[in-house]
Amino acid sequence: MSGWRWTNSDSKSGVLGFRFRRWTSDGPRWSRSRVVVFAWVIVMACGLCLSGNSFGQEEETPPPRNTKPKQDPPKAKLTVTEVELTAKDGFPLKATWYEGDKGTAAGALLMLHDVGRSRKDFEALATFFADNGHCVLVPDLRGHGASVNDANGNPFAPKKYGPAEALLLQADIEACKKFLVQKNDAEVCNIELMSIVVCGAMSIPALQWSVVDWSYLPAAVKQGQDVKAVVMLGPVRSYQSLQINPLLKLPLLSGAGHPQPLELLLVSGEKSKSFRDTKSIYSSWAVSRGRKDEADDWKKHNIYLLTTDSAHDGIASVMQHTDIVPDAIFDFLENRVLNRAEEYGHKTRTSGKPNEKRPPAPGGIAPGKDAPGKDAPGKDAPGKRSP
Repeated sequence: MSGWRWTNSDSKSGVLGFRFRRWTSDGPRWSRSRVVVFAWVIVMACGLCLSGNSFGQEEETPPPRNTKPKQDPPKAKLTVTEVELTAKDGFPLKATWYEGDKGTAAGALLMLHDVGRSRKDFEALATFFADNGHCVLVPDLRGHGASVNDANGNPFAPKKYGPAEALLLQADIEACKKFLVQKNDAEVCNIELMSIVVCGAMSIPALQWSVVDWSYLPAAVKQGQDVKAVVMLGPVRSYQSLQINPLLKLPLLSGAGHPQPLELLLVSGEKSKSFRDTKSIYSSWAVSRGRKDEADDWKKHNIYLLTTDSAHDGIASVMQHTDIVPDAIFDFLENRVLNRAEEYGHKTRTSGKPNEKRPPAPGGIAPGKDAPGKDAPGKDAPGKRSP
């Protein structure tokens, strides 16, 4: 199947320089400060040549000039806050909130670490998005990082992950969405632009939760159908007793008969352990969505595959390929979701104060069904970030 394929044999581990870079089709566009310095060196060299030719002549007083150095445009105002969430069963969760400055035009991003990892994995990527004005919540899911013990101090350490554990992880994700809704109502971000970036096996409960989110029927106060895109870093078909196969044919993911299937980006290294599963999952959905072996087109496609010539997957696919993968993720989310703020609008979820008027309809979950969403958004042209 068609997809991006970039080779990055010179990448070094732990490089965080991508936060202040922008990627274009012609390659990296460096900050203006480097261009200014380079231009200043050329000017000085020309000046020395001219002074040499006029040696012995009366020196003229040069006109006054502005010596104030040029500066890059101000970066987005970023604030980072440690927060505590509570799942519906009372389990306390530690999380980090990265707040950009775009207000209701800011995406509401949720980044979820892999099993056995922690929120620290996403520090650089979350900062990258917040530096560009968007908002990101990165939790330690139960049993990980600083979210190990329940409210009574008992550790959550399952011997095996199965359906019961998946439901608990979905409760954690729901607690995260509740926090994002509060920020939406405070006009800090826009929950209509919600997207998920998830690593490895945690993709399975994240997709399960997304299906539940879209099972909420339209109501006077919107309750669901918020997550619009999922980026999966090294997804797998199974992990212990967690299985992705039951999800593959659901309309929200397969795209078959659904008016607005999730926007999907799958990322993996061609030599990684997850590559076979990642490519298999992508191929299944690409066929059902009618994606042919053709060049990527932001206006046309709603599923993409990004591979690197490496053995990296999960968060390593980001951190080991900082010159390619972070900007590719940003471009995907920007073109398919984030630059549609005007189209989706902003709706307050506070009870009794909806921004959108519509006749009341029964609310709640319809188990096992994908509720139809609103009309599929129009096609958009790829956008560019401000330098």
